[in-house]
Order: sequence, then C-alpha cells, then structure tokens
Amino acid sequence: MLRIGDFSKLSRISIRMLRHYDEIGILHPECVDDFTGYRYYSESQLPLAGKIQALKSLGFGLSMIKEILGKYEDVQEMERFLILKRKELEGEAREIRQKLQFLDSTLKWMRKDGNLMDYNVTMNYPAASCGVSKVATSTYNPICYTALFPLRFYRLFYNFSPAPVLSHTCL
Repeated sequence: MLRIGDFSKLSRISIRMLRHYDEIGILHPECVDDFTGYRYYSESQLPLAGKIQALKSLGFGLSMIKEILGKYEDVQEMERFLILKRKELEGEAREIRQKLQFLDSTLKWMRKDGNLMDYNVTMNYPAASCGVSKVATSTYNPICYTALFPLRFYRLFYNFSPAPVLSHTCL
C-alpha cells in the first residue's frame, strides 16, 4: 500500500487533486485509515491514474472523464467519445486559424508603407429574406485606423455567417 504522497509522486498527480478525485468519485483510495484518515492507494491503481492523466491531456473535463472511465472497456463508446472530442478540437482549431488569419492581415495592413489607406469599407450582408440586402459603410479618420480598425471589424469578421437559402421564390 502506498500513502497518498508516494502515490502522488508515482502517478504525477498532486495530493490536492487525488483528494479531489476521491471526492468526485473518479479515483478512490484503496483504503482509508479510520483513526488517522490517511488515504492509501495500491500499485494496481497506477494504470487508472494514467488513464485519467491521458484523458485530461486530451482536454476532457473531470465530469466527462468520470463518464468515460465507466465505459472504458467498451471500444465503441470510447471511439464515440474520442470522435466527439476530435470534432470539438477541430472547431477550436478552425477558430484559432481564423484569429491568426485576422492578425496576419491586420499586421500586413499596418506594415504597408506606413500608409493608412484612407478608404471606405463596405460590407454586404446576405439577406435573411429573399430580395433584401443590408449595406453598412463606415469612414474613419486616418489617425484612428490603427487603433480602431481591428476592434471595429473583429466581430464582423468572426461572426459573419451567410443567410439561409430559401426554397421558395419571392414575388
């Protein structure tokens, strides 16, 4: 039997987290001394601790880890969990790529010959209903471009989504 400190070193999980895992039911100690309250773990629990660490490193939350550990032996369920996590991470990666693209274009814009490019920006939005479009035009003082351009158009750039295609015709 290993005391909590020894198990913590072997599993590379902090004592605080081992106590938390015990509280939420993810990893219970093998036994708890009734008199001292010391938690004792066995060497056979190290693989379970490794599974928990691996799932955490994949980005799963503790509630999901608890659910996954209950179905760990079911290959189809594990595959389902991993596919869902992959889709979630792909979405996050797509958002990060969009942010990087926006940062790159902003940097390119700022470095371009020191010219603040005095022009109007016109954004056309697809209509929510057939035959209607919305046009927004803004003109900024050239002095404000550097500070305001990224701030003003950040939401527009990232929250833009096309209107749904209508299946009926308008009169």
